[in-house]
Amino acid sequence: MSNSTLSVSVVMATYNGEKFLAAQLDSIIQQTMPADEVLIIDDCSTDGTVEIIRAYQQLHGNIRLLLNSSNQGSNRTFEAALHSSKGDLIFISDQDDIWVANKVETMVNDWEVHRAGLTSSDGCIIDQYGVQRAPSELEFWGHKKPLNTQESLFLVNCYSGHNMMLSKDFIRLAQPFPAGPVYDHWLAVVACGLGQLRHLPIALTQHRIHDHNQVNGANKSRPRKSKRARFKSSRNALYQLANAVISLPGEQPAKPLAKILLKQAYAPRTIFSFTTFFHLLRLRKFLFPSDSLKKQLRRIKNYSLGPLGYFL
Repeated sequence: MSNSTLSVSVVMATYNGEKFLAAQLDSIIQQTMPADEVLIIDDCSTDGTVEIIRAYQQLHGNIRLLLNSSNQGSNRTFEAALHSSKGDLIFISDQDDIWVANKVETMVNDWEVHRAGLTSSDGCIIDQYGVQRAPSELEFWGHKKPLNTQESLFLVNCYSGHNMMLSKDFIRLAQPFPAGPVYDHWLAVVACGLGQLRHLPIALTQHRIHDHNQVNGANKSRPRKSKRARFKSSRNALYQLANAVISLPGEQPAKPLAKILLKQAYAPRTIFSFTTFFHLLRLRKFLFPSDSLKKQLRRIKNYSLGPLGYFL
């Protein structure tokens, strides 16, 4: 396909995003290569989010709005949006970022050459006032370079959904999404296993960090979970990701590691697994290439904790 025959969709999941939504929509509408479709699914917002979207619909015929009948959370909402999108190439958008004007054009042109199932760019970090706080999102989250093996990505995700462009064919391979892990982590793991993961070292998204981010912010409106509840939630997500990796067809590099971690899940009285610890210790430079030794050991300890590990 050439640019003239490719169709492009942007998908967005919204929830109480009225404060920054207009700036994000403006940056999408003003792209040098306009999207054919901007599909927004609102997850039962209680503020003025839906009214803002409907006002933009009156001005721009490529905006579609769907409303969840009950709150589904960002994972399920983004999965539904990706499934319902019509484009050959689909961009994922947060509700509170700002896109660089040539983001769509740059990534589509790159796809014409490399045909990756998942293409991800870098981004920069801005605050609630739009002031840049870090020139590289990748480095902001502690990664010297993007991870490019399925084993390392299985444990540490460095790819954010708001930087991703997906092909429709790849989305079909990646669905359904497992319930536990964040959707962009799953997409990166699947794409890497298929040899369909590509990274562009260009900041094409201004990613906004503020108090009410759905994923990365402090989100002071949410009640803080106890240490035990947070541990159980993260452990369940890890085990669900491991089960999903094992269920993928063909030879997946992360399957042996996933099986080792699942042994902890099937031993519910385990506090610490020395088997996991020494396995990860041997592979620490391969699995955590950007981390200092201290951080590698901290990660290894964390992944070696069993279902009762919150006691440590």
